[in-house]
Amino acid sequence: MSSLNYSACIGNGSFGLVFAATDPATNSSSAVKVLFPESDAEGGEVEEKQIRRECTITANLDEHENVVKIISVTEKQLSLAEMEQLLPENLFETKEQTKFRAGLVHRLRIATTIQGFFIQMELCGENLRKWLKKQITQQDDNIHYQQFIIVRNLIAGLKYLHDNKIIHRDVKPENVMFSKVGFVFPVKIGDFGLSRNLHLEESQNSSLTSRAGTFGYMAPESFTKDYTFSADLFALGLVIWEIVQLIKFNEKKRLFDRLVNDREESLIQLPLETQGVKELIIALAKRQVGERLKDMEQVSQFIVVWKFNSIQNNSAITRIANNNTNIIAKNEDELHSFLLDARPGSTVTLIENRYRGTFLVQGENITIIGHGETTIIEGSGSSSCIVVNGLGHKISNLKILHGGQDYKSTEDEVNDIACLKVMGGGNSFCNVTLSGGTWCISASGSDHKFEKVKLSDSPNGIHLGGSCNVIRNVRLERIYAFGIYIAP
Repeated sequence: MSSLNYSACIGNGSFGLVFAATDPATNSSSAVKVLFPESDAEGGEVEEKQIRRECTITANLDEHENVVKIISVTEKQLSLAEMEQLLPENLFETKEQTKFRAGLVHRLRIATTIQGFFIQMELCGENLRKWLKKQITQQDDNIHYQQFIIVRNLIAGLKYLHDNKIIHRDVKPENVMFSKVGFVFPVKIGDFGLSRNLHLEESQNSSLTSRAGTFGYMAPESFTKDYTFSADLFALGLVIWEIVQLIKFNEKKRLFDRLVNDREESLIQLPLETQGVKELIIALAKRQVGERLKDMEQVSQFIVVWKFNSIQNNSAITRIANNNTNIIAKNEDELHSFLLDARPGSTVTLIENRYRGTFLVQGENITIIGHGETTIIEGSGSSSCIVVNGLGHKISNLKILHGGQDYKSTEDEVNDIACLKVMGGGNSFCNVTLSGGTWCISASGSDHKFEKVKLSDSPNGIHLGGSCNVIRNVRLERIYAFGIYIAP
């Protein structure tokens, strides 16, 4: 951490502070959460245990676009001189931050060193609370699209955590971050200070702490020690309600109480442009655990499509301009139109639907995100389903299906029909299912990544040319000739 230059204190909490930092060697920016457990025996031991737990959880997480990325975790004993050099007084602006620093200086005048934990993570933009305040004051014209994307991102991020046996325990707008300043999508779940990994032996052999979380978002069972992932689902339901109804901060406590305890479901008054969201909120915010949705898999399946009645022309595309372009394409015409003039940094979200035809992704840094295997790109005839030609494109969470399966297994047949044909460099594909064609994937170029890919019902799996390409966690079913062919 001493190699970083700290430029400003951008946040503070009970245990420590968050700083914006720059690595002079690479000129890259990041955020660093600096945590200092208390020095007294009883309280310090509890705080250190919690901090170490946060470090362990975040350090072991793989990268996910809807979870704040952790870069490194460092533990260091700091002397007063080192603290003065690393965190000079001019970084602290508010009274609360200045008071925190004064407490550290006082501790260092008594002790030789104090223990510090440094969690370096990606530098994000504003949190969801600031977005809510902005929209409540003056709504953007494309508010319903933004609400849809935020909720979809939240569901994807929380599902990833639960799939990895991590219960967050503090889901709230303050812990949801936009990717960059200016409310740039996607949004990401952050702050794992109260999280627990239920895989760990410590969690399996002991009960969870009661009253962990933020009052107002805590599930009723959280006030006991007998709760699990369902507590996160309860908080998620309340946050979704805030997002879609744009509930004012000073009204949420009263509304939450009336919905949960008095079952006043009529309080959920959502825009006509949304369908199905009210039922989702009700199913998540039940007081009794047994009445709620069971897991994030059910949540993902529950909200199939938001239908935006304000869109009268099916071929029209409404764009979200937040330094990049984000749209929802509801059919193949909208997807073709988007790809025709997509700018670098653009993102298209696909709904649960079939998109028939051949789709060309070209240029740089285009992102296509589906809704899992219910989002289907379907091709037929002599053309590939998706042709990717360019740099830095990302395709995830969809199924690619080709009806043609003419059997040709020799290496000189690689230019025949493929579900996915990839050229260029640095393109990545994650959580994609491919079926049919002569090849499921035919790739050339360099630095491509294929992760969590399922290939089935095709003569051949992957033909890989070029260099420095990565294949990780690929599943093959009913592949009859070449599974993975790496060209010389």
